[in-house]
Amino acid sequence: MSSYPHLKNAPIREALFDIHVKMPDDTTIERIEEFGQLIKDDYPQVSKQWLAKVRIKPGSPPERDEEPEQIGYRFISKSNKQVLQIRLNGFTFSRLRPYETWEKLRDESKRLWNLFVESLKPITIERVACRFINELALEMPVNIDDLVASPPLRVKGLPEVLEAFLTRVVIPNEELSAKTIITQSFDGVDQEGKGILILDIDVFKEGSFEVDNDDAWDVLESFHDYKNQIFFATITEHTMKKYK
Repeated sequence: MSSYPHLKNAPIREALFDIHVKMPDDTTIERIEEFGQLIKDDYPQVSKQWLAKVRIKPGSPPERDEEPEQIGYRFISKSNKQVLQIRLNGFTFSRLRPYETWEKLRDESKRLWNLFVESLKPITIERVACRFINELALEMPVNIDDLVASPPLRVKGLPEVLEAFLTRVVIPNEELSAKTIITQSFDGVDQEGKGILILDIDVFKEGSFEVDNDDAWDVLESFHDYKNQIFFATITEHTMKKYK
């Protein structure tokens, strides 16, 4: 059980578990489409996923390198709140707002994962991650120092007012043998006149995990408190009270 408080109105826009895998050489898009029949009662909406490659030359607009390639399918729940992505190299389960609990996210992810393994038989797991994208709606004007504990750098001698910012840091965790990408960004005001601050926390571990045991899921479980530690260390008490 997490030692951090559960926020009743958590500002989580999307929470997801992401697992990269090596698939058998004979895995096809058609087999992924067939997998959708196993979950069609709960995830009836289906859309294709494509990968497009572009070539960028200095002084020229981007050019499409080749025709888009289909790499998987997205399966969307009846409520439009849960999304399963099955690709030729991975599995991603997302819960959209309103976020409920870690336990519900984990349990549904694992239920679908077990179906995925039984049906498509991945060979090995190469990367596991949990990612939480938080969206903080801010009454304007706002003092960013009141909202986050690590505000963006100001340049001495220039105005303190920020119109937009983007910060990204990568932090290793030796104890978990994992890394975390923390991204903060502010990019203007929405239609309701509120500023939108994004706090994106992506905790991941690369390696080789066996498919037929729970090692990868034990790693994901170890990320629970750590991602909470990052979140609560990043926001201020003022922000936390807003979402209790």
